[in-house]
Amino acid sequence: MPKPLITIACILFTTLFLNGQELLPPIYNYSLLDYRAGSKNWGLAVNTEGELYAANNQGLLHFDGERWSLNTLPNKTIVRSLAVVDDKIYTGSYEEFGYWKKNSKGILEYTSLTHLIKGRSFTSEEFWEILPVNDYIVFRSFSAIYVFKNGKMQVIDPPEVISDLIPYKGKILVAAGGNGLYELTENKIVPLENQELLFEKTVTDMVLYQEGVLLGTKLNGCYFFNGNELQPWQAPLNEELKKHQLNKLLKLDGSMIALGTIKNGVYIYNPATGQSQVVNRKSGLQNNTILSMTRFQDQFWLGLDNGIARVHLNYPITYFTDQSGALGMVYDIAHYNNRLYLGSNTGVFYFENGQLEIVEGSVGHVWDLEILGGDLICGHNTGTYKVTDTGFEKISDISGGYEIKKVPESNSVYIQGTYNGLVKFQEDGQGLLRASKIGGIGFPVKQLCFENPEVVWAAHPYKGLYRIHLDEQHNNVVKIQQYNDKDGVPSEYNIKLFNIKNQLVFYSEGKWFKYDPIMDRIVVFEEFQKFNDKELLFFDQDSFWFVSSNGNKEILRTDLKNDSLLLTDVPLQKRLAPDSQKMVKMGDSALFVTLNDGFAYIDQRKLKSQLENLVLPAPHINGINDEENRYDLD
Repeated sequence: MPKPLITIACILFTTLFLNGQELLPPIYNYSLLDYRAGSKNWGLAVNTEGELYAANNQGLLHFDGERWSLNTLPNKTIVRSLAVVDDKIYTGSYEEFGYWKKNSKGILEYTSLTHLIKGRSFTSEEFWEILPVNDYIVFRSFSAIYVFKNGKMQVIDPPEVISDLIPYKGKILVAAGGNGLYELTENKIVPLENQELLFEKTVTDMVLYQEGVLLGTKLNGCYFFNGNELQPWQAPLNEELKKHQLNKLLKLDGSMIALGTIKNGVYIYNPATGQSQVVNRKSGLQNNTILSMTRFQDQFWLGLDNGIARVHLNYPITYFTDQSGALGMVYDIAHYNNRLYLGSNTGVFYFENGQLEIVEGSVGHVWDLEILGGDLICGHNTGTYKVTDTGFEKISDISGGYEIKKVPESNSVYIQGTYNGLVKFQEDGQGLLRASKIGGIGFPVKQLCFENPEVVWAAHPYKGLYRIHLDEQHNNVVKIQQYNDKDGVPSEYNIKLFNIKNQLVFYSEGKWFKYDPIMDRIVVFEEFQKFNDKELLFFDQDSFWFVSSNGNKEILRTDLKNDSLLLTDVPLQKRLAPDSQKMVKMGDSALFVTLNDGFAYIDQRKLKSQLENLVLPAPHINGINDEENRYDLD
């Protein structure tokens, strides 16, 4: 059964929680085994079709969304930089730069531009940046600037080591040596005034930001240049960046900024809130050293010191991951007194000042978290407890609190399934819950479901279904009926129970059944036959959420009529806990899913908005080939 809805304030809490507790979008890692090239990826670029190109240790790496391919330079050197301009991919390498273009068969062919350099030879020079500006291309090494325009190459020799270039208000700003910013003119660089704050500091990257330029330095954080003056960046994040060796900057949607570091992954900063999220090893990134970044729509690509990663921005599903292992597998989630509580196989946890904390005294396996009568109740391996801001108060000694449900037509009586039968909880005049064991039953009840106030169905973990008749006071069992294979139950093991629109529904061995009260038998539930091999994760008045019992654990949301949605999010599929997965609804649109090392948060409003604005891309043919030949695309 779905949990009671929590007040609308939960939506506000959820938003705050997203900002403060490292709820992150999905991270997809691509290793050397995936793309079969070098470990380091120095530059990234995406064309208008969304195809990724990477400046890799072994050449130009290409990913069309399905396949990786490596294109090597004639001299087999490392590709250090790249830029996509129309149908060309410009690359810079060791003593070499030029461009790639697809031929009539869709194969990339390389054209060198170094022959255009007249009266100059360069040795041991690598090209670390390529900057398209209007109708020309700028190639940068540490020692010189090469401008390619109208088929000709101009060489500019600055007196300083060049570390970065950026176009700004019709000019090209140059970060050089330890003397701050310069302006690139026709044949030289001219120092700008008021650069003292950058003296003896190494600028690693620059990005347009709030009508000015944000400059990242190697060890001294960021500075802001408004076109006339420099000042230290006033963001709270700046002090944190000084610890982790800032390397790359990238503008994302709106005012969002990505700041890649050498030591701690990438920070995604929101100037409007002052909050940032960090994507690093701790949160699932395969490597903490960011060498390059690029973005295509909501796909945020990271070139790493060892691999490539993709982060899906603005995604309706985000994740909390506990990399420490202290949390363990999450079995239930509840929002209580402005805190999010997690019940796991190691105890009850909550968030405080951005950190995961355990409720003192709660160590042990937690099965259930429920808000009853204004209290947070925990079904635990050692009994049942009331969770408070200051502790863990035992209210029942009966071990193994599996699941607790309110008795229909009652406002103060609850029945709980335990390792040893059923327990009745009743509120007294002071709002306290008093526990008493129900007589006449001694077997474990993992799940329970009411047929009416005096009849409760129970699922034994290993022995099938029981229909239990209680007296009016719910103190004793009057009669027990057991249902087995002779009564239509296909298996006695791990049956799931549901009351769906006043029908008793069962899931067993991948099939759906229901109780027929006239025949007093378990029969096939015809309305759910198309959902066989799909376990019911959650349902309410609007929708049903199913998860595949086998295979890739796809999640299906449906209204049972015309509206259906299939979620094939890989991180979600990999981290669902078999036989223990649970979905909890909070407020109008927030859904939480328990995972084997944390939880997922699904924003239904964002999901609906994205679906309404979804446009399927037109097919694009990259190549035509069979086992032996590749054919001309024309």
